[in-house]
Amino acid sequence: MVLGEIAKRAVYETIDKNYNIARSHIPEKLNEFTMALEAIFGVTASKTMTRVIIKRLYSKLGLTFVERPDWRLPDYATEARSRMSLFSELVKRAFVS
Repeated sequence: MVLGEIAKRAVYETIDKNYNIARSHIPEKLNEFTMALEAIFGVTASKTMTRVIIKRLYSKLGLTFVERPDWRLPDYATEARSRMSLFSELVKRAFVS
């Protein structure tokens, strides 16, 4: 865990108040969320947070995380969506054939 529960809530509240991104809308506003994290914590710390977030997401999805130094949160999310879509299509084909 990168942040404790109280700090995590404070970050969500700050992002909601100052950047108009409610926690429930983060998946739709990943680029804006990433820019908010970078503004609050700086690029280096936000990359660390991104790595933790994405590792957890990839683990839940059963994907292998490969760090890409120049990628940001939206890039990893796009890759995860693409990989899950491809996997879903392969499963459909396996059961339809």
